[in-house]
Order: sequence, then structure tokens, then C-alpha cells
Amino acid sequence: MNAPPVDPNDPAAVRAWAAEVHALVLRMQTGERRALEALYDRTRHVVYGLTLRVTGDPAAAADAALEAYQSAYRDAWTYEPAPAGAVAWLLHLARAAALARVAAVKRPPEPAPAPDEDPVADERRRARAVVGSLPEAQRRVLEIAYFEGAAPESIAEQLQLPADDVRRQIGEAVAALRARLEAP
Repeated sequence: MNAPPVDPNDPAAVRAWAAEVHALVLRMQTGERRALEALYDRTRHVVYGLTLRVTGDPAAAADAALEAYQSAYRDAWTYEPAPAGAVAWLLHLARAAALARVAAVKRPPEPAPAPDEDPVADERRRARAVVGSLPEAQRRVLEIAYFEGAAPESIAEQLQLPADDVRRQIGEAVAALRARLEAP
């Protein structure tokens, strides 16, 4: 299905096209993959046109358009019918993707830090030292929560502690980390 672009000088055709785009986005909210294909078919000219206008580069525009459709499918649940409609929502996604491409190109590369001036390594060493300075009980529950992704109830079961004690220890550990890391 290769639908021609809508005639912008025909208000009835534009309204019908906008209604079709709206219906396709609603179908995408249910996870219907064919709706994404149809949305691409019905809107690719306008989406690519916008991304090309923003980026000025055909390859970047194509990448931004693809990113916009991926976002539209992934985030279709965020679309709420509004006066501006699904076309505006889709074009917002396309514009954001195109602007991100432009910003990435314009961003000057950051100079590599000197080997003895690696701020990331310094922060990593500092964070390890701060975590190492926590009381053993706090450090243990924090490590299990962070590295294993365990919930307080699971940690409590694993360590045979009351869940409230685990929550308290995690809260105290996070507060101590925050205070120590924010200190000069």
C-alpha cells in the first residue's frame, strides 16, 4: 500500500487524512504492528519533509524519521486525543528526533582528560570510598538492592530481617551517601 501524500489545498482531504492518522495511532495503542506500517505509509512524506527541513541532511533526516516512528510505536500509549490531534503528536516526535540529531552534530567533542586528571575515575574512587565507609549492615542491604535489584521484602527474607529494618537501613544508607557525596 503506497498512498500518495494528501493535497494540502483540499481541506476535506486533510481532515480525512488527519482522522485516518488518529485512528491508526489508536490502533497502535493496542500494539497492532500493521497500524504502524499504515501510519508510516500515510505520513512518511510529511515526517521526512519535516526532519529534512530541520536537519538539512538526507541521511540524518531519514534516521530521525525512523526514530520518530519507533518512538510513536513504543510510546503510542502517551497519545491522548486532543484538538491538535495525532498528526501534531507525530510531528512533535519527528521534530524532537531531528533536533536531537542536529544537536549531536553541533556538539563539539569533549577533550579527553589527561591520564592523571580523569574526573570519572576520581568520582568512581570517591564513590567506592563513601560506600566502603558505610556500616556493614547498610552497605550489605544497599548492595543487594542496587546490584541485584531486590525489593526490600526480598532482602529481608534473604537476610532474615524485618522488612521495616531493611527499608530503614536502605533509607539511612542513601541519605548517608547523598550527604557524603555532596560534601566538598
